[in-house]
Amino acid sequence: MGDTALFTPKTRGIIGLQTNSTDTAVSDPTALATSKPLTVDDATTPTSNKAVFSCSYNHTLLYFFGGDAANEQFQAKIYLWRSAWKQPNKRIDDESMMWIPMEVILLDVTLGALTGVAANVIDNTNFIADTVAANGTYSTRFVPDIRSPADDSAAHVLVDTHGFHYMEVQFDIDALATNSAGANVIAYQL
Repeated sequence: MGDTALFTPKTRGIIGLQTNSTDTAVSDPTALATSKPLTVDDATTPTSNKAVFSCSYNHTLLYFFGGDAANEQFQAKIYLWRSAWKQPNKRIDDESMMWIPMEVILLDVTLGALTGVAANVIDNTNFIADTVAANGTYSTRFVPDIRSPADDSAAHVLVDTHGFHYMEVQFDIDALATNSAGANVIAYQL
């Protein structure tokens, strides 16, 4: 018998939005939806956009960025979405289904002095978050790791997606004391 090894495939980061969000309120999704969560056309409507990622692996690692200066702040609220059908053993396209969201965590995010790289995916007008803190209670089953160094190195949040289909990240740039000019996220599927 051969050896069996478990490994995590290498994945590329996926930028949540092409244009940083300037949304000033988090809108809780309706409890039940008849269509899957989709991103708003973020290139033309940055005041009401959100990032939606497919949950193709077990975990998603999130790095937040945005703003136009260090120490600016925003909030990010994370939801997971799962589908439901009337009958078991039916394919998705066989009947209508509904989508059920679950609120995972509300985060307070503070940008550090670390910037992106000129003319790159995260450019040098964006600042990387160095502080991320939960605002309220959350389950460590769904958020097993929050790294918040507060020293101008990158903070991150690890979300266990538990078989959910989609992750939605909403932003509020006006929720905290020092408002950010914009907010965004990059996600790695692990």
